[in-house]
Order: sequence, then structure tokens, then C-alpha cells
Amino acid sequence: IDRPVRKLVGPESFESNFSHCYTNPDGRTHFVIYWPNINSLIENAQVGDKVYSEEFLSRNNWRWRLMIYPSGNTANSEDHISVFLEAVLDEDEVGKDWSRYVNFNFYTHSPVRRRSNGEGGTKEFSPRNADWGLAQFINSKARPDVLDHGLYLELVVRPQPNLYSY
Repeated sequence: IDRPVRKLVGPESFESNFSHCYTNPDGRTHFVIYWPNINSLIENAQVGDKVYSEEFLSRNNWRWRLMIYPSGNTANSEDHISVFLEAVLDEDEVGKDWSRYVNFNFYTHSPVRRRSNGEGGTKEFSPRNADWGLAQFINSKARPDVLDHGLYLELVVRPQPNLYSY
């Protein structure tokens, strides 16, 4: 379906109770955020609607943000929460031919389950692919243990050396 993507705004947008970001000595940056109103977001969102987190910095002062589709990013993921990591760049600072190799994993936390297995991978972020993620991260219909108490989401980012630089 081709339709303009609308960003959710107002009180049902990306109202989080807290976010926390820290970097370990080994270079892994952890971004943890909690949304108590995730079920309301899901109920009021259409497929393709997206919300953004605040920006955060990883090692080397790379700027990132989360892009969340509460009702999926496509018709194939409409009963899922889709999550993506997006590079936030100023082309004047990095140029038009920038690229970043990053290993990233998304985790969920809930009072019922401590921490889910991480899902993600190592990807090259570039002008053509500024975001990567999971279209079917959480099945919003089948995971009440994760969503009934809000959504705790942790993202772990680890910059990698550019694999193909000469």
C-alpha cells in the first residue's frame, strides 16, 4: 500500500517515562527506554505510522535514534511492533559517502521475563541504508506478558571497523 507515512503526534506519541544511555569500557552503548502507553500507541496507530525516540550518542559520538512502528511498518507486519535503529547524520559533517558498520541487538524486558534473547546483527549504515531493524520484533497480539506493563526496550550498539575500507 502506497500512502504517505504519518508521524504520530500528541499525547499518544512517544511519551516515555524514562530513557537511559551509557557506554561500557568495551565500547558497547546501551540505550534503555520504557513506554508505559505502548498499548495505547498500538490501538491508535495504523500500519506505517512511526514514532521516534530521542537521539543518543554511541562511542565515537555517532548519533542514533530508534524508529518504532507500533502497528508494523508494512502490511506483512501489521500485528507486530517493528523496531529500527536509524543513523542521524549531518551530511556537512560526514560527507555524502559515509558508512558505518555497527553490531546492534534489541532486547525486551518485562516483570514476567527478565530479558529476551537479542535480535539484530551487524549491518552497514550508509546514505542508501540509514536504518536497519526488525519488521516483526514483537507480536503485539501474542505477547501480553511484555506489553501489559508497558514496553521496556534495550538497544545495544557496538561500532565495528569498516570491513571494506582500504
